[in-house]
Amino acid sequence: MSDPSNELLIALIQAETSQSITPHPYSLAEIQKYNSLSNPSTESILEKIQLQKNLSDTNVWESEPIIELVDTILESAMMQRVSDIHFEPFETHLSVRFR
Repeated sequence: MSDPSNELLIALIQAETSQSITPHPYSLAEIQKYNSLSNPSTESILEKIQLQKNLSDTNVWESEPIIELVDTILESAMMQRVSDIHFEPFETHLSVRFR
């Protein structure tokens, strides 16, 4: 936790999880490093999709990188406890918004 003195946040987490919380101080860089180890970056997934698209005649939309991208989006949405996921397709990119 970047601010272990945040008693309000600790109380909210304890109330939400019904668990005792022992906060440990971590810098934002350490937290981001940990998150990057457990969650593949969108850029790396998109690179895999492009590579597979270039190397194969198979349907890229049924490929493992697409499934990995959707799993990452859904996992992020669940972690943030969002109520809606909005996909906005554009000509050159896709925008994903959580609400």
